[in-house]
Amino acid sequence: MIKRFGTFKSVATCAVLAGVALSNTAFAACSQLSATQVQAIQKGMVDNLESRAATQLYEFNVSLPATADIDPDLAIGGTIATAESPQIGVRTYIMVCINGGELAWTFTSANRSATVDGAYETGVPGVGVKVSYVNTGDPSLLEFTTKVNPTGLPGQEYFIGLGARGKIVFQFVKTGPIASEATVTLPSLARATATSPVVTISGSGSMKVKVLPKCAVNANTLDIDFGTFGPRDVSTTSGPTRPVNFNLTCSGPTPPASITATLAATPDTTNRKLIKNSDTGAQNLGIQLKETSSGKMLVPNDITSAIVHLPGGAKQDAFALEATVLRTGTAAPTTGKIDATATITLSIL
Repeated sequence: MIKRFGTFKSVATCAVLAGVALSNTAFAACSQLSATQVQAIQKGMVDNLESRAATQLYEFNVSLPATADIDPDLAIGGTIATAESPQIGVRTYIMVCINGGELAWTFTSANRSATVDGAYETGVPGVGVKVSYVNTGDPSLLEFTTKVNPTGLPGQEYFIGLGARGKIVFQFVKTGPIASEATVTLPSLARATATSPVVTISGSGSMKVKVLPKCAVNANTLDIDFGTFGPRDVSTTSGPTRPVNFNLTCSGPTPPASITATLAATPDTTNRKLIKNSDTGAQNLGIQLKETSSGKMLVPNDITSAIVHLPGGAKQDAFALEATVLRTGTAAPTTGKIDATATITLSIL
């Protein structure tokens, strides 16, 4: 939005500026606010402005996420992480224009990515960044130029402000092979310049980028057969038990730092620490799943019961569990099958 500030200081000045504007449009220009102009806006001495916020240099600061874990199969151009600055909050005036002008949003020293359009290198091989200014419309991807068209009488001063919803968005993207671990910092990245800088864009903190290992289990499905047993073979603390063993093997530039196993299943209605048996199978029975070595029980849909392994640099890890059929409640079990399905999810960092 363009707003008028003040009036011409004299007829002579008006005539000179008007003459120059008519004969040579090179005098169209936008510049940084003077300290006097900033003070005048802040004190409400300028008519018809939307706010009293003004500054000679507006600073967008984007806090980088502390970590970014990357799938080893992430494609070139794929998003690694995003971050954004706080919204401006209130229209803030940053420059004054006479006879129009332009505001150039550019990177300060970054190089364009050779593999991903619109991305600039961060200094870390394989990690690029796209920077956008977002207000009420579509995002404007750096680099771009904002045109300010001539408005009003030649020589008239108009203030230009950043919208209240304005913010800067960083989109980190993969531009090529990435080392197993790397750290990205962006202390000074871009700026918007009229005849002098009026906006700076920088990142605060650092982002640790890690390429996760690619892992797979040796068996995606395990069928556990408890065999045939009678009521005397099962109690609330012991019963038919079978091993549930599987191995996790990883490849890629880094071994897993941790592997977390959680259980998803329908809990028994009487003892919610057990897996519910099918409604069409034997009743008053549930299935307990726990780690053999530690005795730690995996409880259905309870992340606090997760089993965590720390491979210590190894790219292979074994899970040795056991499933046990137990009584639930005081009623005697009925005849029927043990028929239940559960999913063990492994989260790898």
